Amino acid sequence: MTKYLVPLGVFCGGMIVALVLFLFLGTIGDAVDQLGADTAEMAPVFWNWAWVAQGTTVKFIVFISVILLTLFATAVTFLRVR
Repeated sequence: MTKYLVPLGVFCGGMIVALVLFLFLGTIGDAVDQLGADTAEMAPVFWNWAWVAQGTTVKFIVFISVILLTLFATAVTFLRVR
């Protein structure tokens, strides 16, 4: 019976990692904003990619990546158990 609960454990573990990461997203956003401010004069060179160098965008990409990796790992684990 416990082998059927492994996907649930993977999902809960991934969500706990996402919650811990959520605590550090402010620091990640501040670092990206500072990097964007330091390199502002180079931004026009890179074909309007300045929106990627914003703290909110990077926080969103990082958090969504962790969620999607958690869901992928849960699906793979579920298919192995099945």
